[in-house]
Amino acid sequence: MINLLWLYELPQWLFCSIVLGAFIGFALTGQIVVRRFLPHWFGDKNYNDIVGQFLSASGVFFGITLGLLSVGAWENFSAVDAVVTKEAIFIGVLYRTVENYPEPHRTALTDRLRDYTRGEIDQAWPLQRKGRNPQAIGSAGLKAFNNYLTHIEP
Repeated sequence: MINLLWLYELPQWLFCSIVLGAFIGFALTGQIVVRRFLPHWFGDKNYNDIVGQFLSASGVFFGITLGLLSVGAWENFSAVDAVVTKEAIFIGVLYRTVENYPEPHRTALTDRLRDYTRGEIDQAWPLQRKGRNPQAIGSAGLKAFNNYLTHIEP
């Protein structure tokens, strides 16, 4: 099985250039082969119909590829949107739950939760956009929150 995960690490402009270059190269190669070599191989006939069919097939392949890439991008967007929404809901529920604790624990817990959320938004998301894994940022914030929460004596 071919591992194509390296394609996700390419910048968008480079990936787009590779896909467009491959299909344009395929179409032009087909045109050159049909226009130059077929008359020599099969005699002097009109090959415009064959060229038209080849270009039509190239267009169909390009359209199918473009459609599949669009569907894949939409599915990735939907999956990320679902994960972000789920985490936002969990943070909201946790914040409302912590609001029921007495002072000074309420302030300390809400501050730690707020610090975790700001760290995710301000530090982790930009790193994810660059393709890096910011696991340490979120883990540290949740660890601080969890340590304080588990050491509260009622």
